[in-house]
Amino acid sequence: MTEPSERVQQLAEVWTSISSLGDELTEDDWQRSTELPGWRAQDVVVHLLGGERSFMGEPTPDVELRTDLPHIRNEIGLGAERWIESRRERTGAEVIAEFRAVTDRRLAQLRAFGPQEWAAASWTPVGPGTVETLMRFRVVDSWVHEQDVRRAVARPGGWDGAAAAAVVDGFVGDLPYVIGKRVAPPDGTMVVLRLGPPHRVAVAVVVDGGRARFADSEPDDPTVVLEMDGETYVRLVTGRGDPAEVGEAVTVVGDAELAGRIAPALNVTP
Repeated sequence: MTEPSERVQQLAEVWTSISSLGDELTEDDWQRSTELPGWRAQDVVVHLLGGERSFMGEPTPDVELRTDLPHIRNEIGLGAERWIESRRERTGAEVIAEFRAVTDRRLAQLRAFGPQEWAAASWTPVGPGTVETLMRFRVVDSWVHEQDVRRAVARPGGWDGAAAAAVVDGFVGDLPYVIGKRVAPPDGTMVVLRLGPPHRVAVAVVVDGGRARFADSEPDDPTVVLEMDGETYVRLVTGRGDPAEVGEAVTVVGDAELAGRIAPALNVTP
């Protein structure tokens, strides 16, 4: 079990990496489109700092938005867009400076939390939870959005460290749910997932009694093997890009029809 102090360290790791990346970017870089509809690299960072401001009790900016933005599907998206719109005319340098100030303040607050604060009730992306639960999602959200920015500006990185390992391993941990519930192949199906650099993982999932579970070891004759690099896997599990196009980077050995159903079902982000 991950201790709260470890979560805070993971957040510090990711936020420091984003801050360092931001210092490298030109204004042209900040304006590059990401795989998130309607969001530039700069907007992704505003989204992150706006979230932390909200969690520290600050109100969402009261700004006018267009009513025809197709990427806004709920109240959470509406709030995120208001933060972005409120910083629309700022430079990337101004945004990363604000991000640094906000996250420094947030880290100081989190480091001062005791057991009572960590156990306090909190909103989370999957329903009511605790502050500790929310911080787990904040690590995921921050790291995934760092990768959004890095892909947009063609500066790979951020894969070394505890945060990346925790996020990717967490996504891999959802594989039995994806196979068993979303894909629902027949009993006896055996699926092997192998991730290459920058984060190597090899797991096998077996379907038995209508349920999917991790196998103790790779079977000798799996139904299908899916091999891909870590970035491809992260794009699939976070719904970045066209699943069919992203899936072209997946090497399949065995049942291609089953693999074609698994790849689009991997998106587990709320």
